[in-house]
Amino acid sequence: MAFDAHGYPLPEVKGLGTSWYERDRGYFTRRMGWTLVFIAWGAIMVYLDFVVVSGIASLYTSWVHYLVLGVGIAIFIGSLVWAYRQFNGVPEEKEAGCPRILYNPRARPLKPGTSKRMMRGATLMGPMAVAGSAAAGLVAIVGAVFFAGLPIMMAVFSMQRYVSRAEFLAVQRYGTRNHPRDLVTQGSGPS
Repeated sequence: MAFDAHGYPLPEVKGLGTSWYERDRGYFTRRMGWTLVFIAWGAIMVYLDFVVVSGIASLYTSWVHYLVLGVGIAIFIGSLVWAYRQFNGVPEEKEAGCPRILYNPRARPLKPGTSKRMMRGATLMGPMAVAGSAAAGLVAIVGAVFFAGLPIMMAVFSMQRYVSRAEFLAVQRYGTRNHPRDLVTQGSGPS
């Protein structure tokens, strides 16, 4: 267990552990690693997007060829706009400095035990669905055309000051190694 400068135990942030407090080489390596994963994922999807659209466009000649390319470009731009809108931009959180994160306002919290049931179902049905569907690969490639903007926006937003809301709240409460917060003034003493 890691402790801050005043002896308070530090919470672990998903994907960062307690490196958010140290802000050392390990922290920036993790951050850069996630950004590079999103960039690689986005590059693969953009490449698939290019292959699908140019393959379809090559089937036609004259103005239809350019029409197909234009529609492909419009879908790609639309996917960027859609992906940008998936990141929460609540004005109160923005003023407080909270990072933009993927957010679904219609999502409801899961009932206890739901995720375990979902994982069991995915474990059993996933391989059967993939094995039974000859079109699964085609669906994944066509999906790349419509969702190529998501990993690109994830890469862009992974370069924010804070990666997640949990990191933001932890830094607000504990500070960092170079700028620790004094929690005693907030009425909570060390345990």
